[in-house]
Amino acid sequence: MSVLTLLAAAPGPITPTANTFTAPHVEYRALMPMLVVFGAATLGILVEAFLPRAQRYWAQVGLSLAGVIVALGFVIANHGMAETAAADAVSMDGVTLFLQGTILALAVLAVLLVAERGTAAVDLDAFAAQAASAPGSGGERAAEAAGLRSTEVFPLMLFSIGGMLLFPAANDLLTSFVALEVLSLPLYLLCGLARRRRLLSQEAAMKYFLLGAFSSAFFLYGIAMLYGYAGSVRLSEIATAISAAPHSDVLLLAGIALLAVGLLFKVGAVPFHAWTPDVYQGAPTPITGFMAASTKVAAFGALLRVAYVALPGMRWDWRPVLWGVAILTMLAGAGALAAGAGAVPSTEPPPRPEDRLEGLEPELEHVDASRKPGGWQSAYWNQRKAAEVDKQSFDLSAMARSIDILGPVELAGTAATAGSRAADLAEVAAFIMLHPGCSAAQIAAELWPGRKGAATIRDAQVSRLREWLGTDAYGEQHLRITPHGYALGPSVSCDWLEFVRRVQAGELVSALALVRGRPFEDAPLRRYGWAEALRHEMTALVIDTAHYVAEACLREQNPRGAQNAAYRGLQAAPESELLYRDLLTALAALGDLSGARQHADTLIAYADREGIDLQSETTALLRDVLQAVPGV
Repeated sequence: MSVLTLLAAAPGPITPTANTFTAPHVEYRALMPMLVVFGAATLGILVEAFLPRAQRYWAQVGLSLAGVIVALGFVIANHGMAETAAADAVSMDGVTLFLQGTILALAVLAVLLVAERGTAAVDLDAFAAQAASAPGSGGERAAEAAGLRSTEVFPLMLFSIGGMLLFPAANDLLTSFVALEVLSLPLYLLCGLARRRRLLSQEAAMKYFLLGAFSSAFFLYGIAMLYGYAGSVRLSEIATAISAAPHSDVLLLAGIALLAVGLLFKVGAVPFHAWTPDVYQGAPTPITGFMAASTKVAAFGALLRVAYVALPGMRWDWRPVLWGVAILTMLAGAGALAAGAGAVPSTEPPPRPEDRLEGLEPELEHVDASRKPGGWQSAYWNQRKAAEVDKQSFDLSAMARSIDILGPVELAGTAATAGSRAADLAEVAAFIMLHPGCSAAQIAAELWPGRKGAATIRDAQVSRLREWLGTDAYGEQHLRITPHGYALGPSVSCDWLEFVRRVQAGELVSALALVRGRPFEDAPLRRYGWAEALRHEMTALVIDTAHYVAEACLREQNPRGAQNAAYRGLQAAPESELLYRDLLTALAALGDLSGARQHADTLIAYADREGIDLQSETTALLRDVLQAVPGV
């Protein structure tokens, strides 16, 4: 006889047994804000997989904004709701709806910030062109030159927003842990996607990931302790177990302490705040703002729910602790504000100049070598010994000290403070760097010509400079005094020498990245007289390099590269008609007529002020540009 026959013959209804599956009742209306955001994030992944790259940006922006705004609408529609959902794992009440509404309102602003890409003239994209490319690699330069944009940030951000919505609504500790991970994992990735200072951004992401993993482990261990005490992870049942007080409070207190570590880490409260400066500095600016606002709201909401739903019977134990944490956090914040952000010098290496160059274009490797500017070696460069050139590695990211003169004179990475004599010591360092092997008499004659007591001043300044520069990784003094004269060790670099090296190697765009302003800009009055000829030589070399790159980019139908090259050159020579012509031509090719008009007016005003007659080529180009601008 078959089982079906026996069942049919059995009298009365079939009673459900322990093995019978009962379909859960899902309260879709209560869960709609979270379902909408997670659904939009899933659609965003499909957009990344199937839409062509050129169409992804606007699709992702529209989808993200629509998902967040629709979810906010459902939160408003749920006003007055007070019920649990998803088998009592999620609690929807007034506090939850208020927190979710706040998170979604902040998320709208965050999505708009993430979507900012700037204009044709100004690139404001905060995210790496291709996150998988190693910083400074050829793949990264090729991605930026191709104009690639990171759009995967939008679904990642939506997943994080969904986790934030669930975190303060979680009615049991396991759901809280899942929400914590869902909101955290996308943030670990987003922190490492900065377009500029890539290494700093990736370091921030790694620090956040490691410390976040530790805090999650504490949180999970606290869940285990509380489960051991109450026999449940449901917040209401933990509260009931505390009221009954069946046994020792050791597990309870240990669980509360461990749970608090994970929650206070997300809040960034003292003493769990050490990760915030590095992560906030390294992350893309829109993500920093998003984390500083939305993540805090979600973490505070979860902390409130655990404290007031699961632990009301322990309020005399946790309230003093939270008071102390709040006071310490406010004091630490006020103290840091009073001390100033620059009170403690950073031990991180300065960002590579290539990271500061907006719209970095690929190196012009395939240009005819006969057209490359080959006669650019300066007089002092030819006087340097080949052995001295070989000794300089010119790897700026690894140099312990750097003397920068392509702009305001700076001596970076020094071992001690120089006080009011910093400008004088920087001049001595620059002279010795550019004249290796110079004698003591030459230093005194060139830096203090005709001055009484020049030798005494020289000895004092050299002694201070030696102390200021300190020693390298091998314990050797950076400032070397040899029988042949004064010289700086191989661990001291100079941006101008690196500029010449890159030009000679054909790395023209990379060389322009080093330009920060006029050579020796902001030099003290009556100083650097010895560098006057070199200053003109440096300016001419920068102009020629920028013009050559701009011409090559225009020939290759790359006006953006021409614009960047002209901008960089004009920083060193803002009076150069040649570079203004390159810039106006590039802006016209980009269709940025308002920008072209603005720069044309600047050039005309400069010529009128200085009484200069513009060249016929410049006058014709200005006429064409102004005629193309509507209303002129």
